[in-house]
Order: sequence, then structure tokens, then C-alpha cells
Amino acid sequence: MIAPSPDNGCWPAPKGVALRRRRQRALPSGLPALRGQRQRDSSLWNPPRRLRAGRGPVRIECFTNQQSKCGKAVLEMMTTEKIWTAEALRQAVRPRLSGYRYTHTLGVEKAARQLAAQYGGDPERAAFAALLHDITKRLSKEEQLYLCEKYDIIPCDIEMQEWKMLHGRTAAAIAAAEYGADAEICEAIACHTTGRAGMTLLDKVIYLADYIEENRDFDGVERARELARESLDRALLYCFNSSLTDLLARDKLIHADTVAARNWLLERA
Repeated sequence: MIAPSPDNGCWPAPKGVALRRRRQRALPSGLPALRGQRQRDSSLWNPPRRLRAGRGPVRIECFTNQQSKCGKAVLEMMTTEKIWTAEALRQAVRPRLSGYRYTHTLGVEKAARQLAAQYGGDPERAAFAALLHDITKRLSKEEQLYLCEKYDIIPCDIEMQEWKMLHGRTAAAIAAAEYGADAEICEAIACHTTGRAGMTLLDKVIYLADYIEENRDFDGVERARELARESLDRALLYCFNSSLTDLLARDKLIHADTVAARNWLLERA
């Protein structure tokens, strides 16, 4: 296992990149949430003004479905300049994930591409979000809270008790700061566990892809896959209902955004 880096509280960049990264201008603080208040649009991730205006300090438009393997020097350049191919991003995230989690992530990428293509989204942007959605999943509670402090994420009471829920929001912060993800991608990463009212197409694609990817094997997943081929919203509603039923059966806390997401879908039906 790679030890956490003192530079970022997470795992180090590929060898040879960390020094260059430290020389880069730091991304403005205040990424995930406004300190001390609930966001008016109930967004889980509040991007800096320059990202909201589409003037982010990084480039991701060159993320393409290039399957050829990248050499080490090319991968380092892409990491430094924030220009990614699909294969380069797969290599970059792999050290941050367990073997099981990496296999799951590739499954989510595949499902996200298919869903985006089916429902009129951008498969490349969906793949970008999918590959980054669980990059902080393996972190401890202390490491999650460290990232919350670093990126001004304000956990709610439920997230403090069910701290593993935080990995969506901390992954969104890392996706922006280290991989150049823009506001829409970060929002989809942030809400991929809980959902939210007013989910965008990309939000829905990542949430559903995470639920139905080909490596999942639990009661009800085949039904979810069937619905996903017919209707995105019906499939999502089925997933929320199933998740809520499971949480209630196990006497688990339920995040308010999950309830809001389900109710929002019902109102639209």
C-alpha cells in the first residue's frame, strides 16, 4: 500500500510529478461548500467563481477515448498540464484504489459511457467523472476530515456519523484540484452516493452507472439494469427506493439529499 503523502493528505502523484505540482499555482480555496451556511441551491459542491464562469485554470477538453498505453513521460506531462486521455487517467487513478475498487471504477466508466450515449449526454465527460468518482473511497475517517478542512467542506450531522458518505464530496475536491475537473463533473462526483434534487443528466448517469455496473451482484440489480435500458428516471427512482428500503431495514441514517432526490423524481413523474 502506498503511504499517504504529507503534501495532500492522500496518495502521491506518479513518480516525478509531485515536485512539478508543488510549483504550480494553487487552486483557489473554498471549493466544495460555503463555510458556515447551507448553499441556496442545495448543491453539494460550490465551485470557485472562475470555474462557475467557465474560466477554470485547467484544460480537460483533450480527454479523449485514446486506448493506446501512454509512456511514463507522456503520463507525467498530462498530469502536470491537466490534459488527459482515458488511458492516462486510468493509470493515474489506479494507485489510489484497491484492486476491487479499480475493477468497479472501470465498470462504472463502461456503464457511464453507455448511459450517456443512450440518453444524449457526452460519453467522454461521463467517463471522466466515472474514473474519479471513488478516488477517496479508501481513506480513513481522519483523512476524510483532513480533506474536508483543506477544501472547506462542511459535513452535516449525518455525514459526521456516517463518514463514508463524505467520499463523494472529497473526491470532487480532489478531482478539481488535482485532475482539472470542471464544476459539472465535480457536482456529479459529489452526489454520486446520495443523489440530490435537481440532478443533471450527468449526475443521473454517474449515480446509475455506479449502481448497475457489470460487477455489481445483489438482489434487484438486474431489474435496475432492465429499467436503465428503458427510462433513466424510472431506473433512478427504482434505485432510490431500493436503497431506502435497505437502509430502513438496517436502521441506518438516511441523508436528506437522498430523500429530496426521490421526492423530486416522483414530482416529475
